[in-house]
Amino acid sequence: MTRWLPHVVAVAAVLLVKGLLALSLGDVFFHGEELEKGTVAKALLDGIPVPPHQLAYHYYEGGGFAISHLTAIAFLVVGQNLLAHKLVSLLVNVAIAVAGVSLVQTNFGRRAAYVFALFYTLAPIGFQKLSLLNLGIHYETSLFLLLAFHLALRLVFDESLRPRTVFAFGATLGFGVFFNFQMIPVAGFTVAAVLVMKRRVLVGPGLVYLVSGALIGALPFVFMVATVGRDVFDIHGTALFGGDGEEVDRLARLNEYGTWLAEGRGVLGFALLALQVALPIGGGLYLARSRTAGTGRPRRAATTLLLYLACFTAIYLASPFVVGAGFKHFRLQRLTPFWILGTVLTSATLGALLAAASSRGRTVGRVLVCVLLLVGADASRRAIAEGRPGELSANVDLLRATRGFAYPEYFAKLVGHLPGTEREKLEVLIAFDEPVYEILYAAAAEAVYRRSETPSSEILLTLHAADPARWPAFVHGLGPHFLALDNGHLRQALARAGALAPELRAHAFEAIGRSHHWLIKPEEMAMELNRARGLGLPMAYYRGFGHRLYRSFRLDREAALAFIAEAPAEHREKLRAGYEDARVLYLLKRGDS
Repeated sequence: MTRWLPHVVAVAAVLLVKGLLALSLGDVFFHGEELEKGTVAKALLDGIPVPPHQLAYHYYEGGGFAISHLTAIAFLVVGQNLLAHKLVSLLVNVAIAVAGVSLVQTNFGRRAAYVFALFYTLAPIGFQKLSLLNLGIHYETSLFLLLAFHLALRLVFDESLRPRTVFAFGATLGFGVFFNFQMIPVAGFTVAAVLVMKRRVLVGPGLVYLVSGALIGALPFVFMVATVGRDVFDIHGTALFGGDGEEVDRLARLNEYGTWLAEGRGVLGFALLALQVALPIGGGLYLARSRTAGTGRPRRAATTLLLYLACFTAIYLASPFVVGAGFKHFRLQRLTPFWILGTVLTSATLGALLAAASSRGRTVGRVLVCVLLLVGADASRRAIAEGRPGELSANVDLLRATRGFAYPEYFAKLVGHLPGTEREKLEVLIAFDEPVYEILYAAAAEAVYRRSETPSSEILLTLHAADPARWPAFVHGLGPHFLALDNGHLRQALARAGALAPELRAHAFEAIGRSHHWLIKPEEMAMELNRARGLGLPMAYYRGFGHRLYRSFRLDREAALAFIAEAPAEHREKLRAGYEDARVLYLLKRGDS
């Protein structure tokens, strides 16, 4: 039982701290295409009539597609809502914590495993928030990274080697590469490390087990390559191998992120950040060179992890992929491997200090553990306080009522995967099982006709034929089309909409309100309202604007009302009505999911 106690501590700590962060409605929602992955899950459940691989949001994101399948299961259990996303992210966090504890305990001892359990849970604030985004990309890849090193080191050090361990190692690498391309250097490095330290494990029968496991794990990747070809390697227009990426000073960008991570606490903030960066490097060097840190296994394991950190840093600095400008915590995702392995090395170092023979070493270890735990606990407190920790019951109700999917954002990507005519694409998009057809129809029309050169009269005829009884709901999605006809000028677009048949005018006005310049950031919407002073906008426009307001403040009605209160006086009453109408429309009712 004592062997599993660090795992139990890790699971309990993750569920308590990260569960409270999610249920308090902290800033752990929506970033990085979370709802789009949820719409993939809904598409899988609704049986949309296209080959399953075409439903993937990005073809290169195997992890995103895999996480959508987990989300679909969660949708079946708790409904197609935002709560399902957070349950999946908590499950993934538990798996990562267990994998990390296993790696640390096996190679560095039980004390280090307890330290890892707490350090992982009480991570720097950016990674705490990132951990609860249900995306299936870089952060979740930590699971496969930790498993790969855990299994590789077992192959090197365990005398009672079993073929299934070699097979599991290969399967982890194969599926890991499908999940995220950041596993490619991990796969190459860990295989090379095993060959260098214990070559006989991967020759003869061992090689057969390794390759068999890798091929089986990589089957989804092989399938995607066979069906979509080179698109699997196209990452937002940047080729995975070769090609030119964004020209940017990576070190300057990292310095910008360091400034944010120091969180405005001046010298103290930078000192703590420097400590968190220096400890894994200095600690790894300490373990690699120390003969008092235990047997040869901790030294060699620390050396292996430290070498990979160096390789990762070199690859990152040389790659065409960089962390984005304009900092937000989810932009840390590509640096997750450095942080998670850094946490392993830090925990190993402090575990060794806590077990040191000298009282001075033990004292240093205790002080460092206490300092880092206090920093992590404070980060958790502040992250939770950003939400509403005193209203957990109401928060859970809101999570259950908030859609875990978003048609407009997902359809914008899916429509590019679909063959056929505009009418055929429209038929696919409206095949979702959606009781509030107005939301679905508008999103479908917007995705199909956003950049269409088809004349408006023909588009309207097509929409009428698609559903003669309810076809005006499609018109709500034609805002981008109407605006494009007048180069985005609001006044001219409204005048054009006013010239339509009387029964369509209100729908066209609402369409323009929903989609004007696709602005849903509060500051952008505020600028639009200021520019629209004196135009005498029709009420239907405000109904459409209410949809953008809701999508910008999905979980924060108070913030939406505060935004409305600061709008020019002529807009406020109609804005409030449009927002409240949209909110009622979007919230799930019992039985909807």
